[in-house]
Amino acid sequence: MKWYIIGKKHTSSQGSLSFSSHIGSFIQKAENIRKNISTKTAFVIPQNEGSELDGQYARLTRTILDRYGFHDIRIFSPFREDFPDLNISNEIFLSLLTGDIIMNAPYFMRSELLNNINKLIINNSYTESELLLLSAKIKIAIEETAVDKSILVIGEYPVLFSDFLNKGILKNLELMNIRILYQPMSEMLLSFWKHYAELNPEKISANYQKNISGFEELFKKIIVNSENIFSFDNSISKINKAADKTIPYFSGAFGRYRLGKALTAGSRTDGVMAVSSMYENTGVATGIIIKKILREKGIPYINLTFDGNVNETDSIKTDTFIYYLKNRKSTSA
Repeated sequence: MKWYIIGKKHTSSQGSLSFSSHIGSFIQKAENIRKNISTKTAFVIPQNEGSELDGQYARLTRTILDRYGFHDIRIFSPFREDFPDLNISNEIFLSLLTGDIIMNAPYFMRSELLNNINKLIINNSYTESELLLLSAKIKIAIEETAVDKSILVIGEYPVLFSDFLNKGILKNLELMNIRILYQPMSEMLLSFWKHYAELNPEKISANYQKNISGFEELFKKIIVNSENIFSFDNSISKINKAADKTIPYFSGAFGRYRLGKALTAGSRTDGVMAVSSMYENTGVATGIIIKKILREKGIPYINLTFDGNVNETDSIKTDTFIYYLKNRKSTSA
């Protein structure tokens, strides 16, 4: 794709797949905006506290946009730790939770569901009640759609949710009647916020704590409403406790959540798959730990990495993994 090729010009490492796509997509968006000179634009690039890579994204993006002459485009880079205190925190969480629920729907339904939700948002009529109706509709669709196997997929979220970056492997699996349980963004952030609040009680305002509690209550409503058929875990605390048994303070690229989510996969999935850019530090570190623990639990696991190049290795590994899952089922029957 054009945007990826543009982004690749500004990187030199095979391990920078997600950053190449990040830069390329922003440059392409800026070029489209340039055609409408009356449009005032700001790009939102969230970051974490500390020295994580995404903390550099905003500054690097600013530098590269300036090189292209996009000085008038502003960049807003809030810390993810501060989201629950923002005035729009409820809207952010509702949007993420909605997206996660739609990703639980059968593949053929998602585009229409998303279009319908977008219309409600534009008309300022999207509410919690609409969210519950959406989840109920998707629950029925899941129950009526037969699948061969279910796989929980975790990892670096730009790769996880991009057909281009993951070479369409997840999409192809869904078209092969494999249910993909995508790592939920809302659950990931809620886990992150709760852990941050526990470690930094002196920084947490009453409003912050109130919003987190509200998010968790809404989260629980969805779980009850769907009878736990979605990719959400029934307890955020369970995920955090599972992560605490590995590397308690590891937070890079949501690595702590990725650990906890994989280790609480449970009986709803036949296996676990991790996807990330090649040489992504968090993917390498979490992969070693997850592989060891899931092997001890007898849960099949596969780790796929991508560098933007075309090759058959990942497809072959995936086909072998699916064959193993199917054969494992029939052998144990």
